[in-house]
This record gives sequence, C-alpha cells and structure tokens, in this order.
Amino acid sequence: MYKNNLRKLVEKAHSAPRFKDVDIIVMTPPVPDEKRMRRLLLAKTVMDTLTGKKEGNIILQDHRRVEDMVQYADAAREVVNELGDPSVVLGDLWTAMKNKKLSNLQVDGLHFSKDGYKVSLAICHMYALTLISYSSFMTW
Repeated sequence: MYKNNLRKLVEKAHSAPRFKDVDIIVMTPPVPDEKRMRRLLLAKTVMDTLTGKKEGNIILQDHRRVEDMVQYADAAREVVNELGDPSVVLGDLWTAMKNKKLSNLQVDGLHFSKDGYKVSLAICHMYALTLISYSSFMTW
C-alpha cells in the first residue's frame, strides 16, 4: 500500500501542469532509535503514574520499529528504481544515518534534532546538485 501511494504521489506531482518540470527527491525514513524511544516511554509512564495522568502514548508504535521502518526505506528505493525517471531521485536518509550515533541526530529516537536536520538538508543538497547537473547536461 505504501509503495502504491508513494508512486501515485510522485506521478500525480509530475502530471500537474505546474509541477511537470519539477525534479522530485523521494526521501527514505531515518533509522529510529528504539532504545531511546523505550526509555522515553518508560519515563513518561512513570511520570504519568506519579501524577495520575492517563494520556495516550504514541512514542513507540509498532510501525516505528527498525524492522518495520526498513520496509518503508526499501519501498522508497524500489519506487524510485521502478519509475526509472531521471527527474525522480532517492534521498537515502536510512543509509546516511544507519552508522551514525543517533542520539545526536534525533531528539526522541524518531524526530530530528538540529544535527539530524543538517544531515537531511545535506542529502537534499547533494541530490539537488545531481539533478541540476543532469538537467544542464540534457539541455546542452
């Protein structure tokens, strides 16, 4: 379902007259830090117990586990490859972040910190330069 939705999103963007000449960077999800999310969930549960709050917890949902998130990253790679469109490239956050110390890149094990956004932006810049170079070459 995710692959189909992602494919439709890219195709719809390219079919819109206003975006037909726009290059697209499909970003994979980043690697989640499950240990950190569990620690935060435990701390929140203890605080909720002490304060009597009974708020819902969404910090560690099933679809945010590493083994599930890798499927989303793989699906994004597959969609970009299947489309075979040089104006649609992959921004692979998963690969860029998988060997990094995640505590510096995420504030809660899932959402980016300032440094995490820098990594994401650097990947976008890298692929944007690739697209610009390709576009310039094609119009030569």
